[in-house]
Amino acid sequence: MIGWSAPWIIIAIVVGFAVWRAIETVDRGKEQTVATTAPTPTPSPEPTPSPTFTPIPLDEDEGVLEGRDPGPSPSPSLLTEDVTVQVLNGSSNETAGEGMAGRLEELGYEVVVVQEAARPYAETTVFYSTEEDRPAAEALAAHFDWIVEPKPESLAAEVSIHVVVGEDETSPSATPTP
Repeated sequence: MIGWSAPWIIIAIVVGFAVWRAIETVDRGKEQTVATTAPTPTPSPEPTPSPTFTPIPLDEDEGVLEGRDPGPSPSPSLLTEDVTVQVLNGSSNETAGEGMAGRLEELGYEVVVVQEAARPYAETTVFYSTEEDRPAAEALAAHFDWIVEPKPESLAAEVSIHVVVGEDETSPSATPTP
């Protein structure tokens, strides 16, 4: 009787052992996965004290802070709404045009094109395309202490203002004004 059932008993033992090993391996994988994906506790940051606000009274008659010198008057507010800008690099610095475009975009201007200027410029100049664009050009020029002029015939009228980067903006002493 053992003769015909012996192979079946051996097969059952081998299959049982294989199933047992497979289950044990899967269970170990789950334990490792759970152990490696468990979040590690991090200490909570120390609370920082909030700054306190102390209002400074205004002198109603003069419109300045009491006891303070008003100082120089601020530059005119920048006019950026619906103002398109062409940046032309008139300096020897190859990256000055892109750098200026980034500065103007941070201020809220819509820079539509950056190109090389037809000639070198010693000073940064803002050209306006129409009289309607003049206030925006003057405000930008005043903000950075640049030159402002009407655009020459060689510049397109499709943009509001043209900013030509001069050597003055690429010198080591030139510091960006926010």
